[in-house]
Amino acid sequence: MMNVAGWSMLALLLLCKQVLASVSCVWDADCEAGLNFERNVKCVEGKCQNPFFTGGCLYNMLEGWDKLRVCHSDDPPDAEEKGYCRKSPMDYMEVRIHSQNWESAFFGTWILQILLSEMLDVPVSVEATAGLNNDLYDSQLRLDYPEFDITGSGIKNAEEFGGDCRKASRDPDNYELCYHVLPETWAEGDNERLYLVEEGVVEQPREIGAMAEQYIFIPKFVAELDPSLVSYVGLAGEKNRRKMAETFKTPTTWKYYCENLSASNCTVADGVASRPPKEDEVDFMFLQNGYKGFFRNTTENDCDSNPETCHGHIADYECTWAAFVPMQFHHLDIKLESAGSDDVGGGYSYTQLVQIWHAANETRSPVMMMWFQPEALYQSFIGTEAEFMHVLLPTQTQECVDARLEYDGRCSEDPIERQGPAEGACDNAPQSLKKMISKQVKLLGENPDVPEAMWSPAHDALQNYRLTHLQIGAMLSAWLDRGFDLDGFDPRHATCEWVVNNLNIVRTFIPETYPRTMKYEETDETTLFLATHVLSAMVAAFVVLSLIVTFLKRKTKTVYYLRSEFLYVIQAGLVMVAISGFLLTGTTEEGTCVASVWMSSLGYCWILIPLLIRIDAINKLFASGKQMQRVRLGKYKFMLSVLGTSCAVAAFLLVWTVIDTPSVRDEFDLSNSPNPNGETVVAVSSYCGSDDAVWYSVNVAWQLLVAFFAAVLAFMASRVREDINDARMLSLVIVAHLLFAILRMVMLLLGSSLDDVDRMAYTSLLMSLECLAALVVFIAPTLATSGSEMSTDEDKTTNLPDLYLRTSILYADIAGFAAWASVRDPQQVFRFLESIYGAFDNIGEKRNVFKVETIGDTYVAATGIPTQRKDHAIAMSRFAMDLMSLMTNMSKELEVLYGPDTGTLSLRVGIHSGPITGGFLKGKGARFQLFGETAQIARLICVSSDRGTIQVSEVTANLLVQAEKSHWLIKRDDLVPIQGHGDMILYCLGKNGITHTNSGGESVTDHDALQNDLSTNHDELHYIEKMESASEQKERLINWNVQVLHQILKQIRARRLAESGKSNPKDAITSSSTHGGDSSNADHSMSVVSGTGISNTSSHVYDTPLDEVKEIIALPAFDQKVAKRQKDADEIEIPEGALDQLKTFVTAIAGMYRDNPFHNFAHASHVVMSTMKHMNRIVAPTDLEMVDEENYVKHKAAAALHDYTYGITSDPLTQFACVFSALIHDVDHPGVPNPQYMEEDPMMATLYKNRSVAEQNSFSLSWELLMQVDMFDLRTAICGDNTGLKRFRQLVINSVMATDLGDKELKKLRNGRWEKAFAPKESYVDTSTEVDDINRKATIVIEHLIQASDVSHTMQHWEIYREWNEKLFEEMYDAFREGRAEKNPADFWFDGEIGFFDFYIIPLSKKLNDCGVFGLSSDENLNYATRNRELWVSLGKMVTADMLQKCEEKWAKKGSAPSSVATSAETGPETFQQEANPDEPFDQES
Repeated sequence: MMNVAGWSMLALLLLCKQVLASVSCVWDADCEAGLNFERNVKCVEGKCQNPFFTGGCLYNMLEGWDKLRVCHSDDPPDAEEKGYCRKSPMDYMEVRIHSQNWESAFFGTWILQILLSEMLDVPVSVEATAGLNNDLYDSQLRLDYPEFDITGSGIKNAEEFGGDCRKASRDPDNYELCYHVLPETWAEGDNERLYLVEEGVVEQPREIGAMAEQYIFIPKFVAELDPSLVSYVGLAGEKNRRKMAETFKTPTTWKYYCENLSASNCTVADGVASRPPKEDEVDFMFLQNGYKGFFRNTTENDCDSNPETCHGHIADYECTWAAFVPMQFHHLDIKLESAGSDDVGGGYSYTQLVQIWHAANETRSPVMMMWFQPEALYQSFIGTEAEFMHVLLPTQTQECVDARLEYDGRCSEDPIERQGPAEGACDNAPQSLKKMISKQVKLLGENPDVPEAMWSPAHDALQNYRLTHLQIGAMLSAWLDRGFDLDGFDPRHATCEWVVNNLNIVRTFIPETYPRTMKYEETDETTLFLATHVLSAMVAAFVVLSLIVTFLKRKTKTVYYLRSEFLYVIQAGLVMVAISGFLLTGTTEEGTCVASVWMSSLGYCWILIPLLIRIDAINKLFASGKQMQRVRLGKYKFMLSVLGTSCAVAAFLLVWTVIDTPSVRDEFDLSNSPNPNGETVVAVSSYCGSDDAVWYSVNVAWQLLVAFFAAVLAFMASRVREDINDARMLSLVIVAHLLFAILRMVMLLLGSSLDDVDRMAYTSLLMSLECLAALVVFIAPTLATSGSEMSTDEDKTTNLPDLYLRTSILYADIAGFAAWASVRDPQQVFRFLESIYGAFDNIGEKRNVFKVETIGDTYVAATGIPTQRKDHAIAMSRFAMDLMSLMTNMSKELEVLYGPDTGTLSLRVGIHSGPITGGFLKGKGARFQLFGETAQIARLICVSSDRGTIQVSEVTANLLVQAEKSHWLIKRDDLVPIQGHGDMILYCLGKNGITHTNSGGESVTDHDALQNDLSTNHDELHYIEKMESASEQKERLINWNVQVLHQILKQIRARRLAESGKSNPKDAITSSSTHGGDSSNADHSMSVVSGTGISNTSSHVYDTPLDEVKEIIALPAFDQKVAKRQKDADEIEIPEGALDQLKTFVTAIAGMYRDNPFHNFAHASHVVMSTMKHMNRIVAPTDLEMVDEENYVKHKAAAALHDYTYGITSDPLTQFACVFSALIHDVDHPGVPNPQYMEEDPMMATLYKNRSVAEQNSFSLSWELLMQVDMFDLRTAICGDNTGLKRFRQLVINSVMATDLGDKELKKLRNGRWEKAFAPKESYVDTSTEVDDINRKATIVIEHLIQASDVSHTMQHWEIYREWNEKLFEEMYDAFREGRAEKNPADFWFDGEIGFFDFYIIPLSKKLNDCGVFGLSSDENLNYATRNRELWVSLGKMVTADMLQKCEEKWAKKGSAPSSVATSAETGPETFQQEANPDEPFDQES
């Protein structure tokens, strides 16, 4: 509808002197006469009460209708109690309708009130703004005209209140507009509220079936006098200026007439005004019997004085209404203007327009006015002399509609702007009236948390509602014709009468299966409930009977060893569970629901906890060597455990009861056929439940968890002798409880697939059957085989001693493990230890060695525990050498899985023999532990061992000598200090007839004799160490790199499959690349010239790879559909051809690395491993980590992860490029820095413009290799098509070039890009897009990731740092001795490392931390870097001297004279000075 402020039938009534706030009365009979109505007519406090207030429209006017209307929130609080209305039987959410402020909308509102609240039981209130009311059922018969909600704020407030407008404030001083429905809106003028549709607040407006019109009108008598006035043709142009000015004069307010035109100032009646106006009448244009109105000539009408500017008058809307008279008349050259005083465009208020039309009719004065229909004023003059006659303007076109002004233009202070474009000067066309419905109506009415049978029909009924303009006109006529209470009951009566007479039409608005009525059913009448009820009672009786039998047999052996308390508690639990099942199927009441939950929960606690305690005690005793004794629970400990657990369960139940009390709930089931009254029956059944089902799930979950743990322990106890303990029966009953707990959990998880009432019955049945199973499986057999009574002297199980006199204890430590683990992910570390320790356990089982525990990377075992054995020293020695051999072989085999340096891991073992105390420590997490000197000395011997060495104490050695195994031993020459025990003599077990000792030693046996003695059969492991060649290590590294790249290739293919939407799409590349092969077999669309740029795919040709470095590399945008569709990479297979080429490529790359001490293939593999670790540490925000696994949505998490990590994690091609770059970044490295390399190879320097020569050469050689014809399948697997190839090349170039740490210009550029990416926006002028910002961050993060990986040894464990630092020193020292470097590195090494940490490593670590995507890894890098720097400051000079000595010795063996240059360690370091800006790079190589 148009934006109208005060469209008021009340204005018309004021004019007609029929203003009655409500019909006055003394007796009820006065109201019958005054309202012309008989039923429910009452006189209340001198005013007639609305008959419809009691019962509603149909209750009062439709014969045979006996249903009261449904109460709503604006009814008095006692309305239901007094019988005025009834509560909604289906408890539907209240709908609030904005009546708006014109009569046809009132009718629509009231029809919907009748439809919803009387026929469909939906509460409906009416929004009429603060202090106003036009509700159909308003007891005071008010008919107020509220202000129109121009912006639709009320319907938006409904969304903010969650759809419940009852929450809105009704305080007049703080009134909050709120409603769900606008029953009638005009299409033209509603543009101001279209944003509500765009924002998803309302549904798309739908037509109601009525047509509305707004035109320029003149009275019929004016058209009869001059027919030319009904068309713009007779109005337009200079030729009609005088006619317009003289015909249409200016209307005059009552005040102006009295003060300026009346001779007596209206003190004497003069035929126009009978009196002066009252204060509230001064702006009236007409009042019946008070002021006839007056149309006067003004200077604007005087064409004699103003021939070029004179004009006539038109009564126009205020500018807030969607009318366009200034635009139309200006461009059609019609000389008429509106002269209202309170509007920028000269418009009049609604009341004044009504009065102007009446004044014209009363005085027979010509008037031209803007008006609309359907509307009461229009309807009241149909068939009269003043009937509205449409003035025709040019026919409307779409171009004209599009050119019309919006609110801002119509109400502009600038008159030129108000005229608008000429294209908008056309007539108005009929419009379809529409309804606007909040989306909250559907959301609340069809709430998924509410049973479908209880869904509200409001939304569908509102959608079905239609009303034609003829039907509206009929109601308007009926209203005006009635003439009893025009401003109160008459319009309500007209609406109700229309509904009663057209009930067949109104019924079509009712949705299918509505209206509905409820019928309550008794659940205990069904067969299922009756059967479960009886079964529960029988089971409870059986359990009580078993309790009596247990008491009678309490002194028998079986009951004694089980403890009668154990059986009593379990039987009490069974009784409570059975009674709980009985209550569930009985009469459902509030108290029984709470009692059932408490009894079942505590009952299961008393059943499961005793079973868990007993089976755990059996396992502990068996594990500690007590399997030959009966298990008897301590009474007080047992009761305290049960009591403590019961208290915890009770606390949970108390919280449950207080927060969400289990109570009677109703289940609703919709029937298929209506009852005789035409209502669809909703069958209602009662059950016990809480608002949140999670309480029941948690309750069953803890029971399931306890049963599961008990079942695991029962399985572990399967080896216990049944003739001594009851493990087997316990296991059976525990498994039975586990199965029933699983079934009960399944019942809860079935959700909507099973009715709540049926679920309650089935749950009760399961509980009864579970109790019955416990009786049959455990209680009854136990009581049946209880045996004779205990004698007073019978053994009651004494404790075994925990002192073991003859034992050998082994400590085996993985040497170098801490450093190895520091560069790997925790998952890899744990999987590695699981593999090693699992293999150790298998050997221990074969050797009958008792595993005590593992502590980190230390394995502890014992022989002589728990079973005594004489050969404990021999068995432990054999076990130790088996471990050593296994570790040597497995570490090399596992290097393929866990990467560089895995093959170098080895054991160091210490063995000592003697007495030991062993047993279970009481308390939480009890486990078997060793105490005493024997274990302590074994640990210290292990610590003092070298890599790959087994050391034994003199005590153990003597035992081996006594067993004629002296040939196994090699005595150490030196005495070894053992903390707290002084210097000790130690022996080593030999390896291949040779041993590794601190100071040497002599083997006393040959290899064959040792091997024959150690081996008991050909299946046993042997202690053989195989010397490994460098080629074997390189092969393992090649296989590991292939595996790493293969895994990422699978991710790439998984993404590609998801993007294509096919199960097995064809890749975009179908033939080989042109470079490096026969062009006849080449795919020219993927032609790339290695090392010099891309041809045929780019408009730019670059001279060098360095020229191709970009500030921003675009990463793919996140595609939620692809993420949702993507398969797990483990399910993807890569074609064999591509895999073969991958192996060939990695092998070739390995061969292209030179045999440098540092810049070699092992270094590349170490960088690959560090790169993988960094990428694996790229994590999602903390809130993602809190997502419950059961509710985790993969593709949503992927979207959040993509945004948080700038797209790096969601693009496997980017990840492959990073690893690929790490692998190739030092290919063909010459072993000297770039400046020296350029001197040695001027042609290479010229080729690459004396910039990053080594890095560009590495890239070019690797790219040439990749672009060969026989690498086609590999390229296809990586890139897929040309687009992927170009992006892959760009990523690799940026990454490889980033490893040049010595180029100051590159460093400066990278720092600038980092600042631009991560500095606050206000620190620089930013013109880039949001996408550019993200891609810039991704690009710079990738480069820093590669940089960090390239120098990762400085940010890892001290031993790793020392290893690679020594290799780099060796390489630079070799260059010095070969004359390829001017300085001995020892001269600057100590200070240089400190500078490298301060100006490069630590700032780089901080950057990784600042960018926020590396999670814990960033802190780890910084912590290691800081720690290594501290250690270097304290140990660096000594380390440097040691490295120099080793290098001198190596060169001495080559026959070269030692260097004459003094070392820094000897003469003091040359202080490192950072002469340039601290942000400039520092590189030892440069």
